[in-house]
Amino acid sequence: MVNLNRSVAPIVSVSSFMIHQDKLSYDEGVNILTIDTCWHLMVNLQQSPRRLDEEEMAGAARTLALAFEDYPLYRDCLPDSGKRAANLEILFEVLLRFGMSHGRVFAAPGGLEAVLILLDMPRTRITAWNMLRSGAARLFFKIGLKFIRTQMRITKEIEALHDKHAPTQHCYIWVLGVHPDHQARGHGSALLSHCCKELDEKSITGYLETAVERNIPFYIKYGFELVERRVLERDSLTLFAMIREPTG
Repeated sequence: MVNLNRSVAPIVSVSSFMIHQDKLSYDEGVNILTIDTCWHLMVNLQQSPRRLDEEEMAGAARTLALAFEDYPLYRDCLPDSGKRAANLEILFEVLLRFGMSHGRVFAAPGGLEAVLILLDMPRTRITAWNMLRSGAARLFFKIGLKFIRTQMRITKEIEALHDKHAPTQHCYIWVLGVHPDHQARGHGSALLSHCCKELDEKSITGYLETAVERNIPFYIKYGFELVERRVLERDSLTLFAMIREPTG
């Protein structure tokens, strides 16, 4: 579940930045940003992502809730826009707790501008029991049964897609989100670049799915390949599965 573009989701449109040392400028597609006007963007390029501390979990959940507020997967099953962010905050607290117990959670170098949850599969199993131990019971009392039923139905499709294309050992990019106030500054790129470097070093395949088609080019830049487009007509949702084989 990945969102890098808040105007659409889980993906906030994150641009890929490149430093030209000879020109002292940033290349952001068609826009050339000088070092004088964009010095504040350099933090993500100079420092490595860090592991999330447990005391930061509430703040990280808030970041992901805002990043995914307009994500198709949540927009339709949480129609009340006034409550959606608060409800998603509860959901992402559960996912973060699961990630910290059964996987790895990374944050942007300087704060909580972006958050990434990685799961090592198939060693990590997303079971009902493990989710309950991570606090999933709160979803029933705080968000409601309708949301849970919808999520369970969609999750079955996500799991089927996942099992089809990544049945053996791999790293699952489960969640990647960037705070809306910090998008297009390289935070998401820094996290994903760190992840891909690790996958190459360990010769491990990467897998992710997204429900936002415009996010696909972003992942292609990092070596991911689109392997299936699956339409869930009942939920008016399209899932895009992507695989990345290690390089080097």
